[in-house]
Amino acid sequence: MAEAFPSKRTNKRLVLTGYGGINKIKLQRKELSNVKNGHVLIKVEACSINNHDILARQGLNLSMTIRPPCVLGMEVAGTIDECGQGVSSFEVGDRVIGIAWSGGWSEYVSVALGWVFSMPNGMTFEEAAAIPISYLTAYFLLFEYGGLKEGKSILCHQAFDDVGLAVGQLCKTVPHVTLYGTCPHSWQSITRKHGYDYLVDSKSRDYVTDIRQFAPNGVDIVLDPYRGVDNRKNYFLTKRLGKHIMYGGANLRSAESRTWFGAARQWWNTFHQDLSTLITDCKMIGGVVLTHLVQDASGIDWVRTAMHDILKLYSEGVVRPRIDAMYPLEEFNIAMERIHSQRFIGKVILLPTRMPGRIEIIDPDLQQKEIPSSKFQQEDTRTSKEEELVKAKSREQSDESSGSDTKEICQTPTLSKVEGLFSGHETIVLDDN
Repeated sequence: MAEAFPSKRTNKRLVLTGYGGINKIKLQRKELSNVKNGHVLIKVEACSINNHDILARQGLNLSMTIRPPCVLGMEVAGTIDECGQGVSSFEVGDRVIGIAWSGGWSEYVSVALGWVFSMPNGMTFEEAAAIPISYLTAYFLLFEYGGLKEGKSILCHQAFDDVGLAVGQLCKTVPHVTLYGTCPHSWQSITRKHGYDYLVDSKSRDYVTDIRQFAPNGVDIVLDPYRGVDNRKNYFLTKRLGKHIMYGGANLRSAESRTWFGAARQWWNTFHQDLSTLITDCKMIGGVVLTHLVQDASGIDWVRTAMHDILKLYSEGVVRPRIDAMYPLEEFNIAMERIHSQRFIGKVILLPTRMPGRIEIIDPDLQQKEIPSSKFQQEDTRTSKEEELVKAKSREQSDESSGSDTKEICQTPTLSKVEGLFSGHETIVLDDN
């Protein structure tokens, strides 16, 4: 009788096969490689979808070198499955957060030791996967660049998205900060719970006029995730000796696919101010791109210091990421359709270990529910288009399972070349209908 050899383990991954719509992402398997020295292999329990990932899929995110085929996904949470040589600070089975920068939409991902953090007691995997990119972005905007101090005022656009909610929570750590935000009326009751003092419905009102009523002289710090004509408005709202800080690219994508022409038009309309005017106006303009901050040796130190503070604030009950919905990895198309439908608040999470067919959502009062996916109604989660995608994807997965020996190579993007202006966080525009 022939001796049976153990089969090599495979890794379930979402592979970006080309730039474009959701159909450019395919669920495939590949044999696991040996863990590199100074790395740990994480069995991923939860990973998140960021704005960076959406723009990268569309071929619009230039802040990292993205060349299909590759696996997106910047942040993960799970348990350590294997440690590479030279790793002594973690052991197999430890619950950790990993900033992978790429490759996170997988069942397993290898992460360099410097980007791995122990999960605090009581933190869920879903919360852990929702924290790094959003809260690091908010942290650098407020404290490192913004220099937030007691008694200052802040305007944060997209107050309802993952970065906006993180800004609200982190502002609670500084006394007597006045926090303004823009948010559709239907989401204001939720957003206000995260620390906002005044919210303006930018979908139906002129936010410049409304903010000026509260702050006639403007605000000290304006956090601006837009491109185009809004930049000029936000500069106008910045107080003398104030800071107008740009990040993200909330209005660079709103549909499943976006053309370079549309992105270029937004970029062309972006407000540009000459230095002499900045001097006479006594204002500062700058920007934060999270993926740029990690390009030199000091980047990892900045991130580790910030993550230490953020996780400490979680243990103290200040940091609490809001999870909008959680999907099995196999239903990634439904998760992305939910994002493009612009009907969610907070973070959308993928669950590589969860079996297909069930989905979890978080309702407005932050109570978790688990419902068979076939029972979802359009007004709550899925549109009729989403239901069609579920059925189509089910048939596609059935076909792929019969040919699971597909070996398309994932060339993990590197951080060696950085050219763009977009940070790796998710910003979205909600429909107020």
